[in-house]
Amino acid sequence: MILVGLDLGEKRIGVSVSDQEGLFAHPRPAIVCSKGEQHKKLVELMLIERPVEIVIGHPLELSGKRGERALWVEKFCDKLRGHFSAYPELKGVKLTLWDERLSSVQAERALLAAGHSGSKLKSMTDSLSATIILESYLSKR
Repeated sequence: MILVGLDLGEKRIGVSVSDQEGLFAHPRPAIVCSKGEQHKKLVELMLIERPVEIVIGHPLELSGKRGERALWVEKFCDKLRGHFSAYPELKGVKLTLWDERLSSVQAERALLAAGHSGSKLKSMTDSLSATIILESYLSKR
């Protein structure tokens, strides 16, 4: 039972994939693409991974309210469901929004503590954030 975690961004999408048992999350390289290619790239990834569920970081405000960014993610997910409908093997994939507050901060701090910096830090932060999101979800299940 594979689950995929995503940390959505307009230029990069952090990716994490669970093990077959759905117990542990493992970071994958971030997807780097132009704004119009995001859904296509995610469909390609999901056709390879074949998850039963995709856990998507929901960037709520610290107060818990849905701000502009959270609304963007919600619309992105609606469009992604539409793209999935064209593929019979993806129609049953569940999309779950999961509170991601401070996951990027936590990921960046962990990478800085490990001695990473510079341009590589950002691309690593995206997928580590996706891993934190997915691990959080897996631990609550």
